[in-house]
Amino acid sequence: MAEVPYVAKVGNPLRAPRGKLPYARYRGGDLADSQVIVETLGREGYDLDGWLTPADRARGHLLRRMLEEGTYFLGLHDRWLLDDQYRHVHPVFFGPLGPTGHVVGWFVRRRVRAQAHAQGVARYTAEERARMAIADLDAVVAQLGASPFLFGDRPCTADATLFGFTCQWLWTPFDGPLQRHARAQSALVAWAERVRDRYWTEVPPLT
Repeated sequence: MAEVPYVAKVGNPLRAPRGKLPYARYRGGDLADSQVIVETLGREGYDLDGWLTPADRARGHLLRRMLEEGTYFLGLHDRWLLDDQYRHVHPVFFGPLGPTGHVVGWFVRRRVRAQAHAQGVARYTAEERARMAIADLDAVVAQLGASPFLFGDRPCTADATLFGFTCQWLWTPFDGPLQRHARAQSALVAWAERVRDRYWTEVPPLT
């Protein structure tokens, strides 16, 4: 979106600078965490948000923080700890490891379970988690208007963040309450396909 030349590679969180993805190799160093990457590129002239009004910049910040610090953990819990979703995750992450993958997967799920409990999301029922996630999604849909992007004719950082989440809601084989609700939101589906068509055509079309 910011027209920064890049090469995408598969990352390994065990080798990442802060033990998590994404990170970027940039000018001989590592930028760990998406926020640090965006802020560094912004200081060097690749600022997606420079054209926003102060009010829209604040709205975009709030939307991103909601998704990254709230909605994210609801999705993390379900795709790793619910068997009907994990059955899609396991072959992608651990299939190449053969029988060893089941052992590695067990340890990863155990770690995720501990993280989800510490964060609090694992303490809710499935119905409560679904209601919270759907409320977040509805808040996003309420921000979508007639413009091609969230705040006008140009994309901003919040559009990039939201697209990462809509890929998990619309393009994955998961079929939980959140995914079904997302697929029923025509405004969200239309927005996601516009972003896909313009920036990430390697993602298959929904229709």
